[in-house]
Amino acid sequence: MDVVLLDITLPSVAAAQLGLLRDARVPVVVLTDMDDETALVECLQAGAFDIAVKPISPEDLEACVALAAGVELSRPFDLPALKSNVLEIDFTALRATRSGVRQPLSLSEWRFLEALASRLGRTVLYQEIMRQVHGPAYREYPRLAQAWAARLTKKVGVAEFLGLGYALVV
Repeated sequence: MDVVLLDITLPSVAAAQLGLLRDARVPVVVLTDMDDETALVECLQAGAFDIAVKPISPEDLEACVALAAGVELSRPFDLPALKSNVLEIDFTALRATRSGVRQPLSLSEWRFLEALASRLGRTVLYQEIMRQVHGPAYREYPRLAQAWAARLTKKVGVAEFLGLGYALVV
């Protein structure tokens, strides 16, 4: 499977590229150093598989592309597998299933889940989650956290608490 890497640097260019994202027949990973939360949320809503905020390490870029291409991948997340009646999340094999159906997750989604699973049973503030998702490129984007959470809710079940943060529902 092919993957499109789309490097967007200006919000005006992002708007013009949204049609490309909506019509893409292959997964699209958006690379960006934009400081425009609205444009980033629009990219996610338009169907970007992942958003990699610069600076990004070569290893993380490789993982973003591999996950978008559906390649089996493993990462050194130091978390046990989580299992319930309908949900299985294996952080080592980067495999998530819901009701027996595999849920393809991006690197950003895995990091979001890692932040929640490492504090299972507690609400994690969106700032903490986004710090884990974006690392050194962290910016305080509550709407972007909401967009990631909305996608993960459909895939594995994430709950929002009082607009403060999120928790993994297992």
